[in-house]
Amino acid sequence: MASTQKLDAEQVKQWLQTRLHDVADLEQRAMKCEDEQTYLMYIKSMSNPLSVHENLVNRFYELGSEDLYEEYIRSFPSSSEAEDQEEIVRLLLKGYVVVIVNGKVLLFDAVLVLTSFIQPASTENVIQGPDDSFTENIEINLNLIRHRYQTTDLKADFMSVGKISQTRVIIMYDDKKVDKGVLKELKKRLSELKSDILQSASEIEKHTMHPSSASSPR
Repeated sequence: MASTQKLDAEQVKQWLQTRLHDVADLEQRAMKCEDEQTYLMYIKSMSNPLSVHENLVNRFYELGSEDLYEEYIRSFPSSSEAEDQEEIVRLLLKGYVVVIVNGKVLLFDAVLVLTSFIQPASTENVIQGPDDSFTENIEINLNLIRHRYQTTDLKADFMSVGKISQTRVIIMYDDKKVDKGVLKELKKRLSELKSDILQSASEIEKHTMHPSSASSPR
């Protein structure tokens, strides 16, 4: 029987940092307790923050030992040791946390599914596919989109618009398919918005759409 080659944890870490360097909601955390240390990497919009904090962060400092921490991580039925770099990326995009400890790359299931906050679409009839609709919570919407479009090519750029309201806006696009000129122009128009308060997507659309696309009275 052929033995599975172990991944080099440091090489995997560097490879992931390069592969995911422009994923805006990527979280990396190095933890150290005396001579013991570990490293976490996850996508904030896809991982349950409570699970990460309680099961991974707090537990590391409570145990105070890399050996005990590794044993603890492995005790979860859905946890596993990574065997392939592409598998790591695939599970990261689902909400897993990469845990590097004792020179090993472990995968911890902290998938965040916000189904209780997502309501069926009420403004249009759905013929095929999921009928989930966006909410007023931008984090829930980001989570919904990432669950539906699981690729590292999906980028999310965060901005704040409105001088007073400082409304959070996320520009999401496929880096391999987007028209870079259009993307640059969109970011420029958003950055130049003069409104004090922006409360809806329709207001942003009104300020950013091309004049030739706007309807005019006849």
